[in-house]
Amino acid sequence: MDPKHTIHTQDFLDADGGVKLARWAEDLGIDPMSGRQHLAINLGPRPLHMAHTTATGAGLISNAFLGADVMRLAAGEGFVPHTHPGDHLIITVGGHGTFAYDGKIYPISAGQAFLIEGKVPHAVAAITDLVILAIGSPHMRVDAPDRMTPVEYKAVTSYMDKMYCLICKKVAVYPNLLHQVGCPHCLCRQCIPLPISPGA
Repeated sequence: MDPKHTIHTQDFLDADGGVKLARWAEDLGIDPMSGRQHLAINLGPRPLHMAHTTATGAGLISNAFLGADVMRLAAGEGFVPHTHPGDHLIITVGGHGTFAYDGKIYPISAGQAFLIEGKVPHAVAAITDLVILAIGSPHMRVDAPDRMTPVEYKAVTSYMDKMYCLICKKVAVYPNLLHQVGCPHCLCRQCIPLPISPGA
């Protein structure tokens, strides 16, 4: 096995030898009338700044081969079109946002999950404050500079250079961008600029 993917028992155990448990929501209990579980999700900033974005995040649990992180985007922020090593399972746990993939912008909201093929350019943006869980393999720290590689906007359009917003039903054909046709969900670098800071 590749040494960078060697899994050690301590990756699964806490200091006392018990299983590591990571909390990403506050358990508010089960409503006895409806039988529904209630969770409280903190939509506020997380402690670590992520590279290539203004988003913040926190690592939950990892053995380097597989791991989970919680990420927060403030309303209007996003991950510009990018790729990353490995694939991700994304669980939207709070707020509303968008996901761009293969020429379409999809609406996303709390309670949804989707898979992302890391080598295919994609983007995520927040309409309201947005919190997601990202489970990935191989796992990289949430603040690792090589966790994602920004790509040009054209890379996330369809094979015919089109971008279609499923929310406002607007279409732009590259080099035109969605904001130029009145779509507020455009994911270009003008609409979601890269941060200007060291390590960005």
